[in-house]
Amino acid sequence: AKRLDATAATNLPRIPSMPISYGDAEKILRHLAGPNVPKGWQGGLPFAYHVGPGPAELELDVELDYQIRPIWNVIATIRGSEEPEKIVVIGNHRDAWTYGAVDPNSGTAVMLEIARSLGLMMKEGYKPRRTIVFGSWDAEEPGLLGSTEWVEDHAKELRQKAVVYINTDGNGRGFLGAGGSHTLEKFFDGVARSVTDPQTGISVFDRRKAREMVNGQAEPKEFKLSALGSGSDYTPFIQHLGIAAFNIG
Repeated sequence: AKRLDATAATNLPRIPSMPISYGDAEKILRHLAGPNVPKGWQGGLPFAYHVGPGPAELELDVELDYQIRPIWNVIATIRGSEEPEKIVVIGNHRDAWTYGAVDPNSGTAVMLEIARSLGLMMKEGYKPRRTIVFGSWDAEEPGLLGSTEWVEDHAKELRQKAVVYINTDGNGRGFLGAGGSHTLEKFFDGVARSVTDPQTGISVFDRRKAREMVNGQAEPKEFKLSALGSGSDYTPFIQHLGIAAFNIG
């Protein structure tokens, strides 16, 4: 591969990127002509998406704030009762491109509910076996900055003590979905079979299995974790330090 030097980098095309609301996106998408988009590109708005061109023209007036400001991670720790030297980290980011109802607020709501529930259980005498660390990360969207800085600062301790990192960035109702380290796939399969879905009364594994079969897929014999690449705060844990991770929705 050719080495990309600084001069060549300045000649690369610069494609502007701007997050917008679905309301604004709808106005733009409705006015695009051309062929229908590939199946995987069709979104959730109630009309067929097209790839363009035109016939409408769009003019954007964008005002950006380039000030440099501090970012803040919020960390809470519950010390383990039997193996405090082993750490389970649960995290999600707070920042969003726009209002962040799904990404990250749905995941943050889940993380906060886990913390609240554990707090109530501890008042009743429950003590977790291992230490649990909650991380509310800042500045995920501009480059996973908050979680990466924290992982770099605590790299030595995490390599020695971290058991797993659990990420909960975007969550939806009804069906369990997860990606993760395949060394923990059998463990996760057991968890999915043992947790009861509150609406149906069956396990979350059986509810997901029923949906897959209704959609014409073969009956799954076990819960398969999708592979983790990058794109959320599990990245510095699994990619930088090699710590097993889950991304659960």
